[in-house]
Amino acid sequence: MLRYLLPLLSCCIALACYVLPAFSDAPEGKQQGLISAIDLKDEDNPNSYKLVQDRTIKKVEELSKQLVRASEGSTSKFKNFDGYELNYIAASYLHCSIKTGACPFVLQSLLEADLINSAVDQSASCPNLKGFWKRWISSDMEKRMGYELGVGQFSKAQYFNKTTRPMFLNCEDTIKSILEKTPSTSKLFIERYGESSPQKKSVDKTIKLLKLIQKKVPNIFYKTKTQS
Repeated sequence: MLRYLLPLLSCCIALACYVLPAFSDAPEGKQQGLISAIDLKDEDNPNSYKLVQDRTIKKVEELSKQLVRASEGSTSKFKNFDGYELNYIAASYLHCSIKTGACPFVLQSLLEADLINSAVDQSASCPNLKGFWKRWISSDMEKRMGYELGVGQFSKAQYFNKTTRPMFLNCEDTIKSILEKTPSTSKLFIERYGESSPQKKSVDKTIKLLKLIQKKVPNIFYKTKTQS
């Protein structure tokens, strides 16, 4: 009888000595047991989280390069961000704003993308900023920001919303005003994107933010509790 029990006892001892990984060790999202949080590495999906993340960063980097070319006289258009990329930017902006109260450089980057194309077309339009606000509203990010803002960031956010944000909300009027002041596309680009351009610095700051999120945040949508 004892010889049958010994293997069973050995198995029980081994199981008792096995230590399960701590629940908190799991990345955000996966802690909740969400089946969608499993990384299936779907290489056939062109809009998987990783590919959209990489694509968005590359496109903002391309915007930075285009501003340099514009300052040198180029009048080529910028390829607009698609819906997936704008959704990723919106969630990143929300994360940044919760942390600091306001991140106007992200909105400024989208404005410059729209301004470049508007100047080339000689017609004010802002599909990038409008697309951003559409996703901001549809995902209830304004409400989420209100819930998550700390006391120290609340006053900064309120001040930004009253004084600066309207120019990004009323983006067509903003762009129209800029074009009316400087009708010449090449002159506008040279003056606006020359050395020490604050607009160029905003784009470069956006790149740094997106790369930091890529490095530090496993999934920006889980982090901000928004939908991808």
